[in-house]
Amino acid sequence: MGLLRIFLRVIFLGVLGVVFLTTQGEVAETADIEVNVTLQTISVSVTSNGTWNMGMVGVGSTTTMANNQKITILNDGNGSQTYTLQVTNTGGPWTASSTESNGQDKFVLSGVFSATADTGVVGANFNTGTNDDVIKSTDPKTATTENYAAETNATANGVSVSAGEARALWLQFKAPSSSTVNTQQTIAVTIGVIGG
Repeated sequence: MGLLRIFLRVIFLGVLGVVFLTTQGEVAETADIEVNVTLQTISVSVTSNGTWNMGMVGVGSTTTMANNQKITILNDGNGSQTYTLQVTNTGGPWTASSTESNGQDKFVLSGVFSATADTGVVGANFNTGTNDDVIKSTDPKTATTENYAAETNATANGVSVSAGEARALWLQFKAPSSSTVNTQQTIAVTIGVIGG
C-alpha cells in the first residue's frame, strides 16, 4: 500500500507540473498596444455680416439676402462638423412659422448654406422641391443635402464642413400677412454644430 500512495502522488504532481508549465508559457507571450485619442473641438464663428438689416418691408412680402449681405460662418474647430439652425428669439408678439405659411404675427424665416464664393443664391433657391429650408423655433434643425441646401446656384451646403472651411448662410424672410405691431422687430437665429 505504501508504494501505491507514492505512485499516485507522482502522477498528481506530474499533471500539475504540465498545467503549471502551459500556463506559464501563455503568460510569457504578451504584447502592448497604445491608444491615442484626440477629442474633437466643435466650434463655429460668424466672421462677417452677423446682422441683417432689412429695413422696412411690406406686409406679406418676401425679402431675400443680396450677395453682399450673406453671412460668413467659419468652422474653427478641429474636425468636420454639420450646422443646425433655430430661431431662438422672435422679437415680441411675432412667432416663427414651422412651415412655408405666414399669418397674423407669424413670419417665415428660411436659410440656405452655400460656398462663400457662390453669388447666385436667389429667392427661387429656397424651399424648392423636397428641400425644407424653414428655420423653426421649436428645436434646432440639422442641415442635410436637402435641408438648408439650394438645388441650384450653390456648390456646397452645411453638411460635413471641414475644419478651417467657411460657408455662406443666406436668409429669406416672409413677413407676416398682418401684424398687431408696426415697430422694428429683432429675430435671433442660433447656429449650432454637430460633429461629423
